[in-house]
Amino acid sequence: MRCRAMEKTLGTGRSLMLQGLLYLKKNGLHEAQLHVLTNNKSALSLYESVGFAISKEEQRYRIHL
Repeated sequence: MRCRAMEKTLGTGRSLMLQGLLYLKKNGLHEAQLHVLTNNKSALSLYESVGFAISKEEQRYRIHL
């Protein structure tokens, strides 16, 4: 999911995230996971504000050929 820059301060992403988590909970899920780049500070802040906590950090390696 991604919000346009002008929507970031309106709480659109937070609202959508909370609605999605509530839907999952009402439908019997007990855990949600997501992946985010560690340099995406606004996303990290959003996810932490709704209760997510870092459980694991991954390293990825690539080479352009």
